[in-house]
Amino acid sequence: MSVAEKTNFMQLRKSRHKPVPGDIFAGNILRQRWIVGRVIRCGFTHATAQNCVLLYVYRLCPTDLMSIVTPILPELLIPPFFMLSNMLWTRGMVTHIRNSPLQASEVLPRHVFRSMTVHKYVNEEGKPVSPPTSNEIVGVDAYRGWGSIDDEVSRALDVPLHPAGEKPR
Repeated sequence: MSVAEKTNFMQLRKSRHKPVPGDIFAGNILRQRWIVGRVIRCGFTHATAQNCVLLYVYRLCPTDLMSIVTPILPELLIPPFFMLSNMLWTRGMVTHIRNSPLQASEVLPRHVFRSMTVHKYVNEEGKPVSPPTSNEIVGVDAYRGWGSIDDEVSRALDVPLHPAGEKPR
């Protein structure tokens, strides 16, 4: 593992892996903690964006990545996250562990995202949904790059943001 240039994620092995639903992946933050994620949905259209990817990043903190047991309950470190590419893999920020078919218990009952453009709540396809209940996790209806997921994970773990990603609050 080497230090990545613009993120707190460590540079792992670069890959041309194309994410598919059920993929389990892992990344390492500052050689201190492994994070585990899962590809929940791929290839759907949202607004004008095609081939969207919906990811979960979990609270679990494994010591052995190969022994991650499924099903993984959706106890998330950060809200569900949209990506438009497989750059987390091609840049080596995460590594593919394995694919395991998703079970219903592993997916949130519904996905709710706060829309910044229409000031309402939408699902992963951008369709309006009712406001979230107090126990629902609310994501942001925006496509962000691999640096944004680094910032969100770093904040959730109370790790200082990488200088390349620091933005005034």
